[in-house]
Amino acid sequence: LVVNRFAVDDCWREAIATAALMPEATFVITGDPAVAMPAVPAVLPSNVVLTGLLARGCFLDLMSRCDAVLALTSRKDTL
Repeated sequence: LVVNRFAVDDCWREAIATAALMPEATFVITGDPAVAMPAVPAVLPSNVVLTGLLARGCFLDLMSRCDAVLALTSRKDTL
């Protein structure tokens, strides 16, 4: 699960590029891709799922069912 907002500092592009290298894994990316349009490619690797915006309960349920949760940023000095 890639926790994402499609904000300027979110690393969704890197997640999609990594998914293309790892077809055995499913990459679920949260957030509203319309925020980043037209930057989100029209064709994504088949193992990428864009969820759109999720209600808190749906998000927590999805997160509990994933093997890994990534929260990536390119913002400087962020943990």
